[in-house]
Amino acid sequence: MSDFMVNCQKLIDEGNHLALRVTLEENLPEGMMITDLVNSEGKSLLHMCTFKNNQKCFNAVIRAVKTMYKDREDFAFTLRSWVNQKTFQDEFSALHYSSYRGNIEISQSLIDLGADIKIKNQYGLDVLHIAA
Repeated sequence: MSDFMVNCQKLIDEGNHLALRVTLEENLPEGMMITDLVNSEGKSLLHMCTFKNNQKCFNAVIRAVKTMYKDREDFAFTLRSWVNQKTFQDEFSALHYSSYRGNIEISQSLIDLGADIKIKNQYGLDVLHIAA
């Protein structure tokens, strides 16, 4: 895991959405894509924000991605793929985590970004199972 990812994870853990936003928008190493960042468990920044139930960090990550990639031809596809990315072991999507945390606002944002509401984890559970 890169030092950059470790720093982002620390900022999310601390709930420091302002520093996270600056880090993503101004300090992302050249050639590195936010949508490619994952930790050793396969958690993306979206997974981390939703697991921590941190709306402000979630918004900072989404804003950075939209700002950086909005002019790309494959933007919609990249965004949809990213929000549906699964963790390595349990195959949880960010929507699984937001459903588990009961965060309707983050869940709706993920769905608006293209999250698959029927996506299943390793145990065959979709987000409605997780929310129950």
